[in-house]
Amino acid sequence: MKKIVCLFLPVLIPLVALTQVNNRAVSPTEAFAERTGTVLQKRFDKIGKVGTLTIQAEYITDLTTGDKMPCIRFDVSGADNLSGHYAMLDTNEVNELISFLKYITTNITPRPPIGTIAG
Repeated sequence: MKKIVCLFLPVLIPLVALTQVNNRAVSPTEAFAERTGTVLQKRFDKIGKVGTLTIQAEYITDLTTGDKMPCIRFDVSGADNLSGHYAMLDTNEVNELISFLKYITTNITPRPPIGTIAG
């Protein structure tokens, strides 16, 4: 699992960096978390840790309406183990990432390296 995360971390970082707040596109998770007049409950389930990167499943529940939003949260610890930067991938983004990983494993991984001689 750690090898897969390390291998696709360069792909994840730009996706996570696209999370935007002011005058920019807002992900469904951010829009859900920024609702006004709501009471939100958050639950975190730790998936794993690679260096200073902690990966968690986050479940956000709007207690006023009962709406739920699951997402994957990436936390990077700062100096002295203080909370650093974080980003979240919502369900749609996770599904797209899974489709991408399936495509890579079926279409690219089984191929022999370029320049090898068959037979």
